[in-house]
Amino acid sequence: MRIRTEVRNALPIKGRFPESRTLMSFSTAKYTQALLTQRRIILLEVLLFALLLVVLVRSPGRLIYDERNTVPTISAFRADGLTSCYLNSLTHASGPLFGAVYSSFSSVFHDDIYRIRFINYGLTCGFVGLIFWLLRRERFPSSAPLAGAVIAIPTAWVCTGIALDEMLGLVLLSAALVPLGKSVFEPLGRPWKRALRFLLAGIGIGLAALVRQPFILASVAVAIAALICRRNVASAMLTPVASALVLAPVLMTWRGLTPPLVGRHAGVSLEHGIISLAYGGLFTLLIAPGYLSFGKWQVWFAALSSFAINLVFGVIVWEPAHNLAHKLLPNSIMNLYGPACSTLLLGVSIFYGVSVALRTVECRREAWRLVSQFGLILMLVWPVIMKVQYSSRYTLMALPFLVLAVKDNYRLNLSTAVRTVAGGLVGAAVLWTYYKS
Repeated sequence: MRIRTEVRNALPIKGRFPESRTLMSFSTAKYTQALLTQRRIILLEVLLFALLLVVLVRSPGRLIYDERNTVPTISAFRADGLTSCYLNSLTHASGPLFGAVYSSFSSVFHDDIYRIRFINYGLTCGFVGLIFWLLRRERFPSSAPLAGAVIAIPTAWVCTGIALDEMLGLVLLSAALVPLGKSVFEPLGRPWKRALRFLLAGIGIGLAALVRQPFILASVAVAIAALICRRNVASAMLTPVASALVLAPVLMTWRGLTPPLVGRHAGVSLEHGIISLAYGGLFTLLIAPGYLSFGKWQVWFAALSSFAINLVFGVIVWEPAHNLAHKLLPNSIMNLYGPACSTLLLGVSIFYGVSVALRTVECRREAWRLVSQFGLILMLVWPVIMKVQYSSRYTLMALPFLVLAVKDNYRLNLSTAVRTVAGGLVGAAVLWTYYKS
């Protein structure tokens, strides 16, 4: 009888503990506010996607930027098919799958560059849908706004509004991540089913590598995570093996990593690696700045040290959004724009690189999180071997892993809404300068 009385007295019966009702009301109000903020952010993202479509409708009917390299592969594939003649005729460093996929739309778009760009808009929407599915599978409560946060990244506007090949590769990479997940590294179910999932992921990554060869590094991330956690190592090795087998015939035809007409672009460039890390940090600041958890003194240390290092050694010289800056800023300020941006990028790369390393150590026992972390690292640093040039498009290739890595630090608040709108408007302005250049 005494035990029953004590249990009954411990329950929050109406009128017994008034503070419990207050706490419940506070939780309900907080949930309602978060839901309202989420809907507002989703609405902003939808409006930005609509703005992107409007800008795309206003695009010129001529080839711009690297469309001069990618678009001719469509007619070349239609003429020769996936043959050695087609592979050796490519005049840019990307893989052959862009021409193969886009040629299937020729009966609808008739090789009209204005119409072809709308394929990329559809691919971007598909990419957002795949990211949403990956987040929803992990029961992440803010899956929709985080997936839509892609629109906050200015480079995503460029890769959507211009007929470039990165967006096709991102869709294939995201689809390749679908067979994976937390459960594939657990000793649950039949071994052959786990092996099949690793195999399918490898094939998907291999197809993405046929669009942009560096995507094959994603398969290496799967193998590294399995080795560190010692989870299903034998099955996990099927992913890089399958990816390599898919890509191998093309590389054997080229007798290298790029087509013969392109030449050899390999070579070490520390500057490009640093810039890529910096852009990764900027993308993260737009989506989930909490991922970069640093105190004030650490930020000041990174800023001062980067200024001193770049001033003395001239590590990097880079002007982001060069064309847009020249249109908006006077010459007197442009003289300072390059050094200031270079110092800022070096500082961002320093504390972002440290942040990624710390986050990787934190999840060293969780295989699926390690896949995201090592995928992010490998896809961010690969431009270090691209000596000829750098483009923020190279860093954008890490986007699926970046979103999965920062999801636990994503917040629904006014700051997120402001960053989303700011990033989207910058993206619209940058894309417009490409159209008008």
